[in-house]
Amino acid sequence: MKNRIVRTILLLLAVAAAGGAGFVVVTLEQRATAARTGELSGRDQVAAALEIVAEARAGQRGYVATGQGHPYWTARVTSLLTDLNGRMRQLRDAVSDGAAAAAVDAAAVAVENFVKLDAQAQDYVSLDDPFLASDLIFSDGLEMSTAATTHLQEALRQEVAERDLALRRLRQRQALAAAGGG
Repeated sequence: MKNRIVRTILLLLAVAAAGGAGFVVVTLEQRATAARTGELSGRDQVAAALEIVAEARAGQRGYVATGQGHPYWTARVTSLLTDLNGRMRQLRDAVSDGAAAAAVDAAAVAVENFVKLDAQAQDYVSLDDPFLASDLIFSDGLEMSTAATTHLQEALRQEVAERDLALRRLRQRQALAAAGGG
């Protein structure tokens, strides 16, 4: 009888260990799924921000293009830059701390400088001085938009690297839990 009790206890302990390991593996898989979803969301947000930067750059050219009505383009670019500022805040909240957050902060500074430059270019256009506006748009504007784009791409690279590292750690913990349950 003693042998039977010991076997029953060992069986129950094995079932409990396997159940606990299964629970841990499933919980960690849910975290991994959330991390992948967050990465996809971050990619989408960065892609949208990059698209807005490119569209704003193209819209600025309409300020000084012959035959274009600058009121339409100034309103359009102002709207785009307002949207971009909102997206930058969302992106800052979406990234994890670390190098990705620093890159998003640097991109936000570049966008802020781009917005200031755009306001100055709009002032020149409204004063009917397209040459100074052109100078800002095609030199400093290009530089600032390139900086914003570069920082956004770097933020994406850093965020993907951080999430990949976290995912590898989750997978290691899953393997340990499965081995421990076995």
